[in-house]
Amino acid sequence: MKDQNAEVREWVEHHARLGVGKIYLTDTGSAEPLGRQIRDHIASGLVDYFYSEDLMKTAEFPQLYVYDVCLRKFGARHEWMGFIDADEFLILTGGAPSLPSFLRSYEEHAALGVNMRTFGSSGHVTRPAGSTLHNYVKCTNGSDEHTRHIKTIAHLRTGLVLSAENPHSFEYEDGAFAVNERHEPIEDFLTEEASWEHIVLNHYVLKSREEFAAKVARSNGMNDPKPTSYFDEIDALATLDCTYAAELYPLFQD
Repeated sequence: MKDQNAEVREWVEHHARLGVGKIYLTDTGSAEPLGRQIRDHIASGLVDYFYSEDLMKTAEFPQLYVYDVCLRKFGARHEWMGFIDADEFLILTGGAPSLPSFLRSYEEHAALGVNMRTFGSSGHVTRPAGSTLHNYVKCTNGSDEHTRHIKTIAHLRTGLVLSAENPHSFEYEDGAFAVNERHEPIEDFLTEEASWEHIVLNHYVLKSREEFAAKVARSNGMNDPKPTSYFDEIDALATLDCTYAAELYPLFQD
């Protein structure tokens, strides 16, 4: 994360509400360090916070570098480890009481690949006060290729997870592979079709036009920022009312 001071607390607390027991957060040089917004969660041990001013310059692909460092240094402490961005929120859509309880039915697999659902600006030009989940409720209808993308929750106790191939998928030993929520094998980082019956990763890739401009300016973890034209492309597709996250989770006050 970088310079997402207004968003970091909701993101942390949302995933803690799902039952995530530890969050490893790397701040790649925020002007105001993000740790100040979540001091209490760092002190409680929920968040391990790392700050680096140089990572975006010294690593060719900072996101993959951080993923692999996290796997190598902390993987042995955990059964499962998910790899997601600050504009991505895991949502349990099938009624599971927590993420750990949901993952029990995937213990035979090397990883779970969670399909993404892409959200637009919901007409916001500047950042509105309050909750991401409640402010941004217009999403694409699932026909765009972005929804076939996954992010990975790796099952580390299997010993089959090797390293990150890209921001979405991992390399595995002995012919192992990730599966989608239907327990169907996933090749690379794309599923045959999107499946969101039990779990989905809401991707708030645009937010307001103001926030998207700031996002482009700060680049991203692969040193490959989206072009400014991406905003209009995705926003034109995001016409469906997708209020399920707001209905499932209480309003966050910033």
